[in-house]
Amino acid sequence: MFRIIQNKLIYKKIRISFKNTVEAASFIKNRTLFSAKNLIYQVLSKKKCIVFKRYNTGLGRVAKPNDLKNFHNQGRYPVKSCLLILNLIKNIEKINNIKKDESSLIVIDNIIVNKNNKYIRKKNSAFGKILKMSSSVCSVEIQISSL
Repeated sequence: MFRIIQNKLIYKKIRISFKNTVEAASFIKNRTLFSAKNLIYQVLSKKKCIVFKRYNTGLGRVAKPNDLKNFHNQGRYPVKSCLLILNLIKNIEKINNIKKDESSLIVIDNIIVNKNNKYIRKKNSAFGKILKMSSSVCSVEIQISSL
């Protein structure tokens, strides 16, 4: 019954939107692995949207009033960030040999999303201009524990 669980998994320097990943991570924090996977599948099928609480300036409205009562219907369906977090959960289940019935007993303690250095590339524009384009890069760390 008692076994050692590797409780941390880190993905580093992923070219993915930092702000979307922060909001998606806060959406599934302090949930069991089973319920977190179900919520992510609902977001991917656009049945539920992720509430944007912190990075919501200039964000449009979503027609999901039941999920977003206090946040002025501001939300998104960040597919790429959700797929990344789903891969994290699946990998941590595979490493620890967690079965389906055990996944409701393991809780996601913490998900940390950190900014990394931006990748800057250059684009040649009209009339000899050179434009700099930067992509936001982030690292994601997930920590789990059993109930």
